[in-house]
Amino acid sequence: MPIRESADIVFCLDASHSMSRLFRSVADHIGAFLAGLRWDANRTWDVRFDFLAFKTVRHGNPTYRSVGSDDPVRDLYQCRDESRFFTTDLERFKSALLSIKTSGDESGPLALSACLDFPFRDARTCHRAVLLFTDERVETGTHIDAFRDRKLALALKIAERGIVVHIVAPKSAGYEFLSQVDGSEYTVLADKTHAFDRLDFGTILRDMGRSVSASGTSAARNRPFSPKPLFGERDW
Repeated sequence: MPIRESADIVFCLDASHSMSRLFRSVADHIGAFLAGLRWDANRTWDVRFDFLAFKTVRHGNPTYRSVGSDDPVRDLYQCRDESRFFTTDLERFKSALLSIKTSGDESGPLALSACLDFPFRDARTCHRAVLLFTDERVETGTHIDAFRDRKLALALKIAERGIVVHIVAPKSAGYEFLSQVDGSEYTVLADKTHAFDRLDFGTILRDMGRSVSASGTSAARNRPFSPKPLFGERDW
């Protein structure tokens, strides 16, 4: 009898003005991720998906959107409405992706921190992953001073959540630092200009699926799960 496993997957997606094709690419190739996850015929998977589309203006707070929430910061940090997060309905997931309008700039580390606070299932039984896609280096994005002040806290937050983080981004010292957390992976884009237009999404998502499938669950990481805002999110 096949072993039944579960996975909670959050796509952390740059929704700045240069990333208009990203959301279509993820929607078109999500099946490749599932194929990678399900490569072992001896296991079946209960998978939930969500995404965080992130954009910002240079001196303002980031703007986020997820599958079920037009204001994830409010729903994560102010009223903790967990019902608005994650879906098993793949068509709903793809439809929400395709509704995103890109504009503005971006701060990937702040968005990553919010993704880590999504209501993932129990670490003892659920494979947890955040897949971050951006064409902006940490060092040229917004809120760089906030990241410098809290980069160690963000790395520790990744580790203590028991979440594997896959980063696809240009070469960046900030993302290199975060990728040192055990289990994390970093795909460096060769050239920022039109980099995602040349990316083989089918292959990269399939490989991410296989990596999540191979990742472990851990009773040692089953700490009480509560939001841990690092960037003043409760006051946004």
